[in-house]
Amino acid sequence: MRLEHTEKPVTDEEFDAFERFLERILPDAFKDHYRMNNGGWVPESSENSLGVHGFNPISRGTLPVERLVDDMELRHDGCVDEVPFCYDAGGNQFMLQLTDGRYGEVDLLLADGGEREPLDLTVAEFLRILDVDLS
Repeated sequence: MRLEHTEKPVTDEEFDAFERFLERILPDAFKDHYRMNNGGWVPESSENSLGVHGFNPISRGTLPVERLVDDMELRHDGCVDEVPFCYDAGGNQFMLQLTDGRYGEVDLLLADGGEREPLDLTVAEFLRILDVDLS
């Protein structure tokens, strides 16, 4: 998958620091994606079945994931249970779940009212669908 206007890919050392920030371990598929595409936008001429418009970068850019975690007050009891990793054109956030019962699953957090819709997809499935759609 090729995204436009990405930041520098995330290194293993940066992932270690990010996981310490979250106090959680990230799924391999998530890390594999960010090693190739750190943030960035879906090409304007491309459509996808998931409605993804862009990805939030880790540690770089004007609005990195770390700032979103803090702004959205996602830290509870010292840990972060979900990560806002990408978004649609309406400002809704796709959230990677990191809790034991839902580890690796993706929800859509609606900007209007904060309701959430489970997508019944793991992050690996989500990224695979997006990759096929953008190929």
